[in-house]
Amino acid sequence: MDFKLISRNGVDFYTIPLFEETGMVHAAYATRKGGVSTGKFESLNFSILRGDKLENVRANYHRLADAVGFDPKGITMSKQIHGDDIHIVSDDDIGRKILNEETIVDADALMTNRSGVTLVKFSADCAIAYLLDVEHKAVALIHSGWRGTVLDIIGKTVDAMQETYGTDPTKLLAAIGPCIGPCCFEVGDEVVAEFVHEYPDWPVIKHDHEKPHVDLWACCQLQLERKGIKTENIAVAKLCTACDTETFFSHRKQKGQCGLMVGTITLL
Repeated sequence: MDFKLISRNGVDFYTIPLFEETGMVHAAYATRKGGVSTGKFESLNFSILRGDKLENVRANYHRLADAVGFDPKGITMSKQIHGDDIHIVSDDDIGRKILNEETIVDADALMTNRSGVTLVKFSADCAIAYLLDVEHKAVALIHSGWRGTVLDIIGKTVDAMQETYGTDPTKLLAAIGPCIGPCCFEVGDEVVAEFVHEYPDWPVIKHDHEKPHVDLWACCQLQLERKGIKTENIAVAKLCTACDTETFFSHRKQKGQCGLMVGTITLL
């Protein structure tokens, strides 16, 4: 099983056995179950930008931290802009107040080699990719929506880890969390053209529906493999957020009337 569902202290989240077995990290993907938010945010919502109460969101972070086993003081996040900016976490990024919009940078990928830091990325259909360099003890966490996927943000983050930490992609561990699947990711012709341009020789467009669908899982895996990461070192959840709105928030399925989940990775 590439991702494993855990229920702890009333909170449901997925872990990545491939990562956990190294003993170097805690890697998690939160579901929507186990928080204190109500209404369309029920219940484990991590966004204050959609109308939820700040005290509820803060409580949800602390509930997840307690369940997964990381210190909330080490949380580091960035504003996601659906681009390909990569930010190397510095001392100035660590220990910020949770969700302080004035102090976080614009970046869809975060990377660090600092113990005790918990990288956070948001999603409600977009892919979240996890990278772990066991040899150099470094990690990255990437938000890859369709625009970021077309921009090859995952591949560019692998390049950044090579340049910054000396990472050898053939030894890198990687994972792709739950996101909208090829069953539900219907797109128009303009989006199809962008994916075909980026992946001309890879069957990422599915035509077994009335309109074309994109296989985001395959795109993300291809980005990793093109950089030399071994297939056996890639865990793919293959859980569709739009198919299961009891477990996950789905921006598309719920027409934007929902909260956001998070993926996290913590260097121990």
